[in-house]
Amino acid sequence: MGHPVSVMRAVLRVEVNEPIDVATANLEAVPVRLGSLAQWQDGVLGYFVNDDYTRLYCSDAAAAGLARPVGQNLGFLQQANLVPPYYGAFSADLPPGVSKGSTPVSHPYVDLSGTMHVHPNQDVRLTLLVEPLGQVHATTGLTPRKDIGMRREWVHDGLAKLAPTFRFGPVLIDPKSIRMPIAHEIPGSWSWDHRQDVNTWAEDPVTHAGQEAILSPDPLMGSEGWLRLSPPEEKPKP
Repeated sequence: MGHPVSVMRAVLRVEVNEPIDVATANLEAVPVRLGSLAQWQDGVLGYFVNDDYTRLYCSDAAAAGLARPVGQNLGFLQQANLVPPYYGAFSADLPPGVSKGSTPVSHPYVDLSGTMHVHPNQDVRLTLLVEPLGQVHATTGLTPRKDIGMRREWVHDGLAKLAPTFRFGPVLIDPKSIRMPIAHEIPGSWSWDHRQDVNTWAEDPVTHAGQEAILSPDPLMGSEGWLRLSPPEEKPKP
């Protein structure tokens, strides 16, 4: 299960007090670093500058060293050589410009420097990819580090409505009544999302299997899909 990501819009500006003397007016662009691996509450994953979505800026240059290599039997599929070449076929399908052994960030689309440059008294529009409850740290070397973040009430309702899914299968199921061992203690309702045919998806309720050995009199069907955990419905306030 992955982590939710928030898309945050912000404006970055390096202000210089008036009046501006000649030396200050000729000040070159100020280097700015957004995000910091050293701050545990920092949640910046990457960002775009001035609505230019052809270049993704890495949050920290050190993060590039954590990327796994891509290619057959590499990265998250490095154990694929222990199974039939079913999964290896996916890792062998590399996009143009990417060679085996490189990493997902080894691409002209990604700026690995972790630094951008801002001219004084000029606005820079930012589109940031941030963990919903994380902070954004801005470091310039000229002023104290600044951090901002979204208020909890801004993201709480959206996070509460998320329904995570878990890849599962193949498994034998009774098409009339799907019974599976599920975490009954977790509040919410479980459902089975699967392909009904080539073009149609179906979502069926799941009954907790329990410890009873129940054999269906009807033929079972092999299926694979996703277990979905929908959050419990909120009770109306009195």
